[in-house]
Amino acid sequence: MKTEATGFRIREIVNYTAEGVRSDSKHYCYGKTEYEENGWEIGRYYHTGAGEPTLDPTIQTYMNYQSTDLPMSVLNMVLEHDPNGQYRSFKSNPFMSYSPSGGYPVYTWEWECTFSAFNFQRLLNGRPAVVYPEVTVYYLKDGATQFSPENCNGKTVYQYDIYEAMQNDTAFFEKPQYYGNVLWYEGEKYRYNLLKEQTDYMSNGREYKLKRRESLIWRYGGSSVIDWEYSNSYGTPSFVPATAVLGNFYTSTCQMLGHSLLYERKVTTYDESETGITDTEHYTYLSGNRMRWKERNAGGLHRETNWGISGYRANWYNPGYCSQNGGKTHI
Repeated sequence: MKTEATGFRIREIVNYTAEGVRSDSKHYCYGKTEYEENGWEIGRYYHTGAGEPTLDPTIQTYMNYQSTDLPMSVLNMVLEHDPNGQYRSFKSNPFMSYSPSGGYPVYTWEWECTFSAFNFQRLLNGRPAVVYPEVTVYYLKDGATQFSPENCNGKTVYQYDIYEAMQNDTAFFEKPQYYGNVLWYEGEKYRYNLLKEQTDYMSNGREYKLKRRESLIWRYGGSSVIDWEYSNSYGTPSFVPATAVLGNFYTSTCQMLGHSLLYERKVTTYDESETGITDTEHYTYLSGNRMRWKERNAGGLHRETNWGISGYRANWYNPGYCSQNGGKTHI
């Protein structure tokens, strides 16, 4: 089955100093470069434009089915699997039910499949059709149209946290499952648009030089809720307010209600020789997603900041000094 899809995404943002007078522009490219993806030397600054579909366009995502007294799964039949869900030949006809003594069918059965783009739209359920694990922004000089270093002042590469490790591979974090005969995705809205890494480069006219890298680690969690429509932005220990009323729709479906919190932020700045100095912060939180504690390590110094009910306290100290003198410097 061949499918085509279209959509909108930002291509270019242009700045003007006066009416009709361009100063510079930012050009957005999606996916890895052809050089990174396929090893093509000519494609160092040409991007694939590929993203990750939140919903794979397969026969299952376009199909609904129902059956009566069928001796085999309709889904297995459509996918050309045997009754055990394996892709192998049948030892006997799985769609016939015979009486051992009479040799004739003991009951009748029927099934029906419908294929429609509306089912695909139902599964999307307002989610973006494609998300991008990597986006590159080139800062073009006035009048430039190419993305090579001589045509740009620099570039920024953004990488997003959209994958989960599987047994032998990685996969998009929202995964489908069947509820009876109905395929559905458990939505995890709180895991969208989480920046994993931002890398800034400056151009010297010949090559891109690394200037700054920011790495973020997120911790997220949620609870599976049936027929949930209300979003609680403040968060509760169980993710669901005690007074919530959950109503049933035509088909009971599940989605995840939760939140994502920043656990670690690491920023490394680089000099002209690309030697880096790293500043690291860690965070913990109180209930309701309120900041409780922040630890910062920068340039050999260590700082801890604690937020209480009535205020906060900050401590700076040098780990080497403290190990010799047994104390902290309080501010």
